[in-house]
Amino acid sequence: MSKENNGGPAFPVAGSDHNYPIEGMTLRDYMAIKAMAAIVRRYDGHSFGGGPDSPQYRELAVDAYHIADAMLRAREAS
Repeated sequence: MSKENNGGPAFPVAGSDHNYPIEGMTLRDYMAIKAMAAIVRRYDGHSFGGGPDSPQYRELAVDAYHIADAMLRAREAS
């Protein structure tokens, strides 16, 4: 999925319009965060070791964005 289709702002400002950029989290980022929480919970607290720069953590983060992209595609289809 193109990063351009990020779902818009996750928490839009009331009365805002799309004529100026809204800073903050996109819906895609929010969905990825929620997916990441579920993915990490699946590992039942086991540490991968190597810290946040480890390949395992990077793979989990990439997976979370793939899930978020799938959620955005499903949202468009409905």
